[in-house]
Amino acid sequence: MVFLRRNLMRKKNKKFNSKNNNKCKWYYDACALDKKVDIYNKIYSCKKRNTISLTSALSIGEAYKNCYYKGNDQVNDFVSLINKMSSKYGLEIVSNKDIDKQFTKIREKFDHLSITDAIHFATAIRHECEILVSIDNDFTGLNKKDVEGVAKELGLKKFSILDLNKK
Repeated sequence: MVFLRRNLMRKKNKKFNSKNNNKCKWYYDACALDKKVDIYNKIYSCKKRNTISLTSALSIGEAYKNCYYKGNDQVNDFVSLINKMSSKYGLEIVSNKDIDKQFTKIREKFDHLSITDAIHFATAIRHECEILVSIDNDFTGLNKKDVEGVAKELGLKKFSILDLNKK
């Protein structure tokens, strides 16, 4: 867990270099990290897809909590996997800071979203992601046009939610 904390702190302030500016960014919420084993294959293959994989401290915390309830082996496996994905395969762990404007607009439009879901949505937009990856019905059930409209109001030209439950 100490390594994970150190890695989070080191990655938190990392800026994307100009080489990465042309790459599509995908944000993975806690449900994607916690429930879908094949998600790690997507993160692993992000270089082939010319994408940058992002998640946040909140996503890691939520998924960690879910593993904690399943036992120490699950926790250790999760921590090891996140460390490996961030150090070897480029999973960027971003901060949930400076999302006030995005959070407020999202809560106005989608008042039924939980606070944590609105934070995930706002964080994805704040970090200029084109895709929010989830299996959470609260996200995947949102109206596509409304999602795109809010993202455009907040300065993103392109934004969508990828439902991992659909093949």
